[in-house]
Amino acid sequence: MAAYLQRWGLIAERSARQSLRFVGSPLWRAYISTYVEGYRLLGQWLDRAESRPARLDRFGRLLDEPLTPSALRRELAA
Repeated sequence: MAAYLQRWGLIAERSARQSLRFVGSPLWRAYISTYVEGYRLLGQWLDRAESRPARLDRFGRLLDEPLTPSALRRELAA
């Protein structure tokens, strides 16, 4: 499998082996999906802002507050 990644992914052997360890680990295998789901959730949340300044305020909240997915979902549902 590492050889396949090296050939078709055009990556070094060390990177190919690390990718396989990453995907095979129960701790990290779901990591990538969090980006997809988070992108979708944050996109919906930011799109609900009524104006550009409101959208910038929401983005500022992302940087300043420990917002969780459940908190964002509650705001979307309100």
